[in-house]
Amino acid sequence: MKIAIFNGGPRKNGRTASVTASFKKFTETRNAVTEEHFLYFMDIKGCLTCGTKTGIESARAMAKEFSECDLAVLASPIYMFHITDSLKAFMEILCAVCKDDDDVAEKVKGKKVAAIFTTDVDENVATDAIRAARMLCDHVHAEFIGELVIPFADMEKINGKECQTEIEQFTDEVMKK
Repeated sequence: MKIAIFNGGPRKNGRTASVTASFKKFTETRNAVTEEHFLYFMDIKGCLTCGTKTGIESARAMAKEFSECDLAVLASPIYMFHITDSLKAFMEILCAVCKDDDDVAEKVKGKKVAAIFTTDVDENVATDAIRAARMLCDHVHAEFIGELVIPFADMEKINGKECQTEIEQFTDEVMKK
């Protein structure tokens, strides 16, 4: 199984990256090949109202990665009830690429997609982020198969046994679907 993680977080050693690192470790122990893409560090910008697609080459490369994996995972910290601008821009461009490129659109159709979100407060602030991930899937005809929200996420909690068990269970759930 080939898994691609699209991480919109701005820190490669932050809380979201720590959760995705654990997820990646668990997938690899189950013989998956997992690659993480840190979108914040790429030249990917959202669509402009004039229809200009800035950072389109980087975005096309990521859209190709999205279309060629067996499972795509969208990951982001939640800032003020929303995903990061990096993940949002990638999602916007993915929609545009699917609209403009029939080959990518066909490969994305039926793609299994999951989401991982971290937050400083309770899990209720992830409602809009989960909705955005589901709406992306509806728009590109992918299949949303689940989300993992880590509330009150700090490094001690993320590295603790309870959270690691939750990440491992989520890994098993999404890999079986």
